[in-house]
Amino acid sequence: SCSLAVQLAKVRSSVLIISTDPAHNISDAFDQKFSKIPTRVEGFTNLFAMEIDPNIGYAELPDEYFD
Repeated sequence: SCSLAVQLAKVRSSVLIISTDPAHNISDAFDQKFSKIPTRVEGFTNLFAMEIDPNIGYAELPDEYFD
């Protein structure tokens, strides 16, 4: 999924990759810490990543995700 996100970032204006895996594989793949807030991936201007815990539920996510 990370390599696909990188390829999409080459042809799309903005890409967001989201992981619900508690192992934080996206952080490992990009060697960068991510959280429940979309964060720009280092080395890219249009690729963002976030890792969320599927057990927290929608109530824990910031309201701006639902605008």
